[in-house]
Amino acid sequence: MDGTHVQFTRSPFPRRRLFTGISEVQPNNLTIGQLKYVERSLDSCAEYMAWVNVIDKKTGRPSAAGDESLVVVGKYRVLLFSRTALAKKKADVNVHLYELSRVVTFDENEVCLKFTKQDFTLQAPNLGDEVPPVLQDRVRRIAVNFPPHLTPSFAYHPPERAFELPPLELGFDKGFLETYRASCCYYNLLSSTSFVNYVLSLATSDQSSSWSKSHGHGRLFRLEFHECAGIEPKSDLTFDLLPVAFALRFAACFYAVSMKLVPRKDFISALSIALQHNVSITKLTLCATSSEPSGFVELGNALRENVANHITHLELERSELRDVGAAALAQAIASKKTGLVALILRDCGIQARGMAAIFRALHTNQTVSASLACLDVSDNECGSLATGSFSDWLYGFRVDAIRPTSCSSSLKRICLASCQLDTREALQAIRASLLNRLRHFDLSRNRFSKDAVPGLLEFIGQSTALVDLSLVGCHVSAELVESLLVALRSNQGIRAVKLNLSDNELGASGARLIAKEMRVLHNLRTLRLAGCELRSDGMLEIIKAAAASKTIVGLDLSDNARSKVEPIIAALCELVAADSGVRKLRLARNGFGEAGLQFLSKLSGNTQLEVLDVSSNRLGNQAAVLLAGFVAANKVISKIGWDDNDIQLAGWQTFAEALRLNDSLCEMAEPMKDISRVVSGQKNREQVMKVMQRISQSLKENRARRQPVVKSPKTKRQHTRRPSLI
Repeated sequence: MDGTHVQFTRSPFPRRRLFTGISEVQPNNLTIGQLKYVERSLDSCAEYMAWVNVIDKKTGRPSAAGDESLVVVGKYRVLLFSRTALAKKKADVNVHLYELSRVVTFDENEVCLKFTKQDFTLQAPNLGDEVPPVLQDRVRRIAVNFPPHLTPSFAYHPPERAFELPPLELGFDKGFLETYRASCCYYNLLSSTSFVNYVLSLATSDQSSSWSKSHGHGRLFRLEFHECAGIEPKSDLTFDLLPVAFALRFAACFYAVSMKLVPRKDFISALSIALQHNVSITKLTLCATSSEPSGFVELGNALRENVANHITHLELERSELRDVGAAALAQAIASKKTGLVALILRDCGIQARGMAAIFRALHTNQTVSASLACLDVSDNECGSLATGSFSDWLYGFRVDAIRPTSCSSSLKRICLASCQLDTREALQAIRASLLNRLRHFDLSRNRFSKDAVPGLLEFIGQSTALVDLSLVGCHVSAELVESLLVALRSNQGIRAVKLNLSDNELGASGARLIAKEMRVLHNLRTLRLAGCELRSDGMLEIIKAAAASKTIVGLDLSDNARSKVEPIIAALCELVAADSGVRKLRLARNGFGEAGLQFLSKLSGNTQLEVLDVSSNRLGNQAAVLLAGFVAANKVISKIGWDDNDIQLAGWQTFAEALRLNDSLCEMAEPMKDISRVVSGQKNREQVMKVMQRISQSLKENRARRQPVVKSPKTKRQHTRRPSLI
C-alpha cells in the first residue's frame, strides 16, 4: 500500500512536518469535512497523519488493499480510522497519550503501539522512523518530570535507529500549563481560560520566591488559588480542579500553594491527589476552605504516602480537621522523612484526643521535632490528656533525646491560646526544656491556677530568649501583673520584650501599678493593654509613664476610655510632641469625638511615628484633613487605621492626594464602615471606588519601593542555609 502523508510545515525532525490546519495540502481521499472532524476529535491540530495497514493479531497479516486505516497523532491523543469509520465520522480508536505504555519498532516501515487497554501494529513506508519520534516528543512535553514508570518506553530495533530529540525548551511554568491542558483532554473537560491566564500572569508578577532565588532554585511561584477567577463554586467561570491536581503532581514551578476563605469543598480532595507525588511544594496554606474532615483524612494519607514530600510549612487555619483529620495528619508527621519548620493548626476543631495524637507524632519523629521552629495549635481543646502528651514531647528536649544542630532548628514560637491547658504542667515542661530557646509565647485565654503562677514568673525571670509574651484574656489580676513586671525587671538576660495583657480587667488600680513599673523597666519595648477597663485615670497614668520611659516604643490603649477624654488628649499631645521614643500608638475605640482633633493636629510635627490607629473614635471629616497633612509630612509612617470615624468622600479624596507625597505608608485597613455610610447611589459609589483604587495603588507602589532586593548567593553555604521563620 502507498502511505500517503500530509504535507507539513514545521518540525525539529528531518523526516516529518507538522499539520497546522485544513488550509494546508490535504491527504489523498480526505474531504474538508473529514479533516475538520479529525481536528475536532483531537481538540487540537494534528501533529502527524498517514494512511497505514493494520496488522491482524490472529493472522499476522496486514489489512487488504483498499481497507487501509488513517492514523492521526495529535497533541494529546492518537486516533485510528478505518475508511468506513471515517465516512461515518466515528473513530475506531481514540486514546490519550497518557494511556500509552510502550512503543516498539523493528524496522523503518512498522511500529507497534501499546496502550493500557489495547495495542495494535501499523505498517506503512517510513512509519517506523516517523511515528516514534513524534510520539516521544509529544509525551515529553505533556509529562515533564513524570517518573519513568508513568511514561511510555520507546524501543528501537536495532538501537542504532533511535532518534535523538533536540533539547526541550520549557517556559517559566516548566511545562505545567501543557500538562494541565493535556489533563483536561484526558478527563474530557474544557481547560479554564481564567486559570491559564492566572498562571501566565505569574510570569510578569513580582511574587516569585526570593528564598528560591537566593538558594539557587531558579524562579518559583506561589499558586494562590483564592486569587484566581473561577475558583468560587457555582459561578459562570468555575473550573474543575481534577486536571489542575493532575498537573500539579509533578509540577516544579511552584514552591507554595494557598487557598484562603473560598468555600470550595472539593479543593482538599483534589489537592491530595497532587500531594501524593509532588516534591517541589514546600509551603501549604489552607484557611477556611469549607472542606469536610474526610478531605483532610485524604490530605494526611497523601502526605504519609509521599515520603519524599518537602513540605516545611503546613498551615491549616480555620479548617475542619477535627479528631479524625488530626489523626491522619499525625500519621503523616510521624512518617515524614524531612524536616518541618512550621506547623499551624489554629481553630481546626480538634479535641483532646486529636491534639494528643499530634504531640505524640512530634515526640516520635525526631527529624521533625529537631527542625520545628513554629507551633500554633490555638483555639483547639487540649485538656489534661493532650497537655500530658505535649509535656512528654517537650521533656524530650530536656533529656537531649533530640539535639537541634543550629538555631534555625530550635522551637522559637509556641501559640497555645484558648487550648484549655493545664497551665501548671505546660509551664513546667516549657521552663525545663525551652527556657533559653523560646522567643514567642502565646498563652492567651487560658486560666492560670495558683500553682501555675510560680512557673510563669520563673520562666519570665530566667528566660534568655523571650521577646514576645501574650497573656490576652487570661483573667490575670493587677497583683499578678505587678509580680510579672517585677520578674521581667529582674531579668538581665533579655533586652526587648513585647507584652500583651489585653482583655484583662486591670482597672485604674492595675494601671497605676503598671505605670510604676514602666518607669523603671529596662527591657519592656511594647505594651498592649487594649480592653483592660483602665478608664480615664488609668490611661492617663500609662501615657505619662510611657512619656517618661526611655524604652517603650509601642503602646496599645484601645477600648479603655469611656468619659473624661480631655485629660487623655492633653497627655497624648505631650507624648507625641516630646521625644518619648513611642513609634507605634494604637488608640482605637476610645470615643474621643471632636476632642481627638486636637491630638491629630499635634501629629503634624511628629516625624517618628510608624504605626497609628485611631479607628472608631467619631472624629469626623476634619480628621481626614489633619491625617492627610500628617501623612504628607511623615516619612516613616508605615501603617495606619482610621475607619469608623464618619469620614466623607471629600475627606478620602484629600487623603488620597496627600498619599501621593508619601513613600513610606504601606498598609491601611480598608475603611468598610465609613464606605458603607458614604455610598448612597450608583454615581456616588463609582466616585468612592475610584478614590479607594487610587489609595490602594499608592500603597502598592510604596510596598514595591520598600521590597528588598535579593542578591544571588556567592557561596555554597548560602545555598544550603534554611530560611528564617521568625
